[in-house]
Amino acid sequence: MMTEKGERGKIGRTILLIIAMVLSLFLIISISSAGITIEDGSLKIEFSKSSKLTILGSEVISAKVIDWNEEPDYEPVPKNFKPLLRTLGTSISDYKKGDFELKNGEKAKLLTLSSKVLVLEVKGLDYLIMLSPDNFDDFIKEVNSKIISVEY
Repeated sequence: MMTEKGERGKIGRTILLIIAMVLSLFLIISISSAGITIEDGSLKIEFSKSSKLTILGSEVISAKVIDWNEEPDYEPVPKNFKPLLRTLGTSISDYKKGDFELKNGEKAKLLTLSSKVLVLEVKGLDYLIMLSPDNFDDFIKEVNSKIISVEY
């Protein structure tokens, strides 16, 4: 016969397992709903099913590649692009998706798989766009040839 304390422990473990499964499902859905496509001279970014952005080459003010892990923490404030605070999104190691505040104080929308990212400053946006999909080098070559010249 199980005691009341033993049953509460079993129920507690079951609830924790259900919560972990639900959170895992949200993470899987979140990761699978994101994507970057280059077509017709534009960059189409899908941060989630409800957050999409299309950027034309003519709208890009600047495009450069940085690696926030190679930027020293003592770098002057205007130069440090390391994500500091997640304001809305997901962050697991270098995988980051959503809205972030950077160490330099700027706001940014990130869709990254590594710390080496393409940073875009776009007309009409009050935040930066930071991207690093799979096959980053091929992605940069395609952006260079179809959208805008990227600064290294």
